[in-house]
Amino acid sequence: MARLTRRLAFADVPMNKPLEFAIYDQAGNLILRKGFVISMPGFAEKLVSRGYYIGESNDGGIATGRTETSAAPLSVQHATSPARKISEPIFVLASDFIHAVARIHKIILGPPSNLANIEELIKARATQLIELLKKDSDAVIAALYLSQLGQETRACKHVLGAAIAYLIAEKIGTDDVLLHSLVCACLTRDVSLYYFDSAIPARPGISQLDEKGLREHTLTAAKLLEKHGVKNREWLRFVVEHHERPDGNGYPLGKKSGNIHELSLLIALADSYAAMVVSNKWRAGIFPANSLKDVYMQKEDRYLEKHIAILIKTLTRFPAGTIVALNNGEVAVVKATMHNRASPLVYVIYDEKGFPKSESIMRDTMQPQYGIKGCISPERCKTAMLAIKRIWIE
Repeated sequence: MARLTRRLAFADVPMNKPLEFAIYDQAGNLILRKGFVISMPGFAEKLVSRGYYIGESNDGGIATGRTETSAAPLSVQHATSPARKISEPIFVLASDFIHAVARIHKIILGPPSNLANIEELIKARATQLIELLKKDSDAVIAALYLSQLGQETRACKHVLGAAIAYLIAEKIGTDDVLLHSLVCACLTRDVSLYYFDSAIPARPGISQLDEKGLREHTLTAAKLLEKHGVKNREWLRFVVEHHERPDGNGYPLGKKSGNIHELSLLIALADSYAAMVVSNKWRAGIFPANSLKDVYMQKEDRYLEKHIAILIKTLTRFPAGTIVALNNGEVAVVKATMHNRASPLVYVIYDEKGFPKSESIMRDTMQPQYGIKGCISPERCKTAMLAIKRIWIE
């Protein structure tokens, strides 16, 4: 018997990529196996329109189905439940999470459809991200930071910002309902900026029309979400306000401290950090330590000092995933921040001569010869990405 988790949505059916889940009909009969690649145009629409479900076989084999059908099988969980068990390595799940969010963004940018419930899709992803962070926040932050080498950097910024915002909000005592709305807002905060990604040239200077559109992009994002049926007022407010500033010099409405929700200001901080450390077509990503220094210099004008203090304490100078150069000439990646120690836990990925290591070796950065002398861009370490992933997987 298959355990059905929720109804299939367009975001679950990528073209020319392996399916992340098996697809079943309402009776529990297997329709498509996990890993099946869909390449036929229009096939995804047919799957969704027929009301199929994401699910998994409880006995590890093909579901045999049932003789009767029902309008809502009891085995179907609420739509906000994560569609995937936390059984695979957290690093892998967090990396895959970006692609799932990118697919939902594409739906939001398209015309509304009754075949895709955007509010429920984002709520389900917010629940999943929160569970991943509770399980291993270092693995999540590392996976998201290193995923900037892929093609979906806009989605990567959304998810990294959501993770950072959650980690801060949790520590200031935000209740669970607002926390969930906060993560939903972070996952959709800049969805309207996709319009500008290809339109604005990769050089300084933009037109007045583009500048106006950029300053109003939070309002545009909220309108897109409302058009797709999002009604959660806190979620929409956070999206609209996340570029406002305590000093009144933010946008789109120029609100001042006192009229801006505190969590909107928190999202602003998480958004800025993610935007700095993730590369874009204008520049390479800024090292985490430098990004933290930059946001600290703008405390109270742009961000609340108490939020910055939590951010720095949580991530430390070398967050998980940071590529670092050691005093002995080796290059390593930070696996854990080790909050109770002065230096993080690192694994070597290149030897002192610059050759990739076949087996990663743990180094104690408290030892002088293995101390950290600087950071290195992930762009320079593409040849070691498989070795890096194995550090969190094996």
